[in-house]
Amino acid sequence: IGKASWNRFTQIFSRTDLTEQDRLERTKEFAKNLLGDALGYQLIPIEHIEISDRKYPLVFTANGLSNENNTASLAVAIIQPPNTLDTAVKELAVEGSGSSRKSAFALVQEFLNAADNYRWGFAFNGSSIRLVRDSMSLTRPSFLEFNLQEIFQNDDYAEFMHLWMVLHASRITLIENNTAWDLWIKEGEEEGQPAREALSASIKTALLTLGNGFIQEPGNVELRKALAEGTLTEKEYTHELLRLMYRFLFVFCLEERELLHV
Repeated sequence: IGKASWNRFTQIFSRTDLTEQDRLERTKEFAKNLLGDALGYQLIPIEHIEISDRKYPLVFTANGLSNENNTASLAVAIIQPPNTLDTAVKELAVEGSGSSRKSAFALVQEFLNAADNYRWGFAFNGSSIRLVRDSMSLTRPSFLEFNLQEIFQNDDYAEFMHLWMVLHASRITLIENNTAWDLWIKEGEEEGQPAREALSASIKTALLTLGNGFIQEPGNVELRKALAEGTLTEKEYTHELLRLMYRFLFVFCLEERELLHV
């Protein structure tokens, strides 16, 4: 379902006859197919949600599995490519806020911070999807992002399974008013500090092992070329290794605590 929806969606990258509204509608359609058909959410189209005289131009609310009555609701903001989730556009401006532009991510984050009955939401542009949590911190945004373009273009089944296990609609079934994501955060807060201290040396070793291994792999000619020519800097390479490592750790922790199927 996901791959077929992606293939239909990517036609917007090559067609020059589409208006911005056409691109937006096709992005919405991809979101409905991915979130609804592949991940099991019940999507309700909306024009906006109003809080304290401010109108937030969200396009969907997402509820959990149809056979579950006790689920959270998520807010969904969508912007068409080539806009990124951090591109501020006038179409997403919050009426009544005094701001003329807003990005999809900022829209969801500000809405969650203002709303009493929403804790989670999605920002979506077809190429990426972010799971966003309410957070009053201005310096540490709370989100988890999956690169849909990389997943579907590379037929990365393993990464898609990570996405499916983390974002599936069953995760917002409420257990004592907590989603699975809330429970995972609480688990992490309770055990995170000892784990960070114990893992720091192991993470460094793993990064060196993975980094050197990828470079030495005979088939990774393009990687070695990019590093040698400077098109991929050491800092960027380290960032990608860290990103990969923390995704591994996230899934490993969930598996160890048997929370993947909560």
